[in-house]
Amino acid sequence: MTSTEALIETLNTTDKSIFHGDEISRMKAARAARKLAQRLEAPWERMYTEIINKSSELVSVKTCTDVKLWSCLSSTPQTSAHLAEKTGMDQGLLRRMLRVLVTMDFVEEADVDTYVETEMSKELRDPDGMILGLDMYYSLSLKMTQLLPEYFKRHGYRIPEDISQAPFKWAMGMPEYKDGFWAMIDEIGLSPKFNGFLSGLRRGQPSWAALWPVEEKLLEGWDGKSVLLVDIGGGKGRDICNLAEVIHENHANARLVLQDRPSVLEEARASGLHPQIETMPHDFFKPNPVHGARAYFEHSVVHDWPDKEAREILTQIKNSMQSGYSKLLLMERVMPESAKEVDPNLASIDLHMAFNFCAQERTEVQWRALLQSVGLKYVGYQPVFGKTYILEAELP
Repeated sequence: MTSTEALIETLNTTDKSIFHGDEISRMKAARAARKLAQRLEAPWERMYTEIINKSSELVSVKTCTDVKLWSCLSSTPQTSAHLAEKTGMDQGLLRRMLRVLVTMDFVEEADVDTYVETEMSKELRDPDGMILGLDMYYSLSLKMTQLLPEYFKRHGYRIPEDISQAPFKWAMGMPEYKDGFWAMIDEIGLSPKFNGFLSGLRRGQPSWAALWPVEEKLLEGWDGKSVLLVDIGGGKGRDICNLAEVIHENHANARLVLQDRPSVLEEARASGLHPQIETMPHDFFKPNPVHGARAYFEHSVVHDWPDKEAREILTQIKNSMQSGYSKLLLMERVMPESAKEVDPNLASIDLHMAFNFCAQERTEVQWRALLQSVGLKYVGYQPVFGKTYILEAELP
């Protein structure tokens, strides 16, 4: 075997199991692998990948989701004829789409025209999980992909500072819509799907409470009486459940409060919450009813808002904090200063923040300035996994 053949064999047999749970190294390797693929492709190949392949991939995934292909797959090899019979698809069309899915590693070809499930296809079986992202794409993102270049052309190629003028409204054909993104997806019935999609994405992520020094940063200094942590805008409660699982054995009486809109809390209770968790409807633009908690926690809340609204949210929390005792914990992405260090997912999410909220993913310098602008003392930030960090602040 030549050195080139040996290299190719190594690349073909490498997977995430070699990292033994080291998420930071795994994500660095994934980014390096993507960069390698880009360096190996000629420009025409790259354009083929970005322009032609991705549209075919989305159509294939959406169509096969509609016919419930993922539930038909198993570890037992099946031909396209068998799968066509189960799904009701024409065999010829299904086999052609299966070719696309095999190239994406959504499906594995065990033998010629014989298919088995993959880790990805098993995840997509859950109708209330990550697969809901497809509905979000076809209902919202596809329209923005088609129309936002024209929006920027007409509006001087700039992001408005006023969230009421968010570009998504123009793309959705409702430029005079008075409310924001969250109210809009509520009105058109997409809110449960969006929450399910986010929950599905986060389900595969490590527990922040298992990776962050909870004992040192949270439990030490807690008076044992006040609310230990308030999860503001906590969705279905995954983050606060993670904390409950970590502390329950030794701190079963610690009060943990999940706050969100009533409709979201209803979904959270229906999906099952740790018994230690209390739910409390709350609008984070209004005074927080929980005063003097040990910690106020928000996960990817502030990044949804421009600086003006972000300051309002942070000020309401600050006004409920107790000097010398309470902490503000923001679980957020931190944008690297250098574009060379930016993960492609983070770069894309940053633009979605601009399109939907006139907001952005902030650098550490920007986070520090934002927190200090409302009178909070910036303590620092600590990595949890990937480009996700917990930023800490307190009253001066």
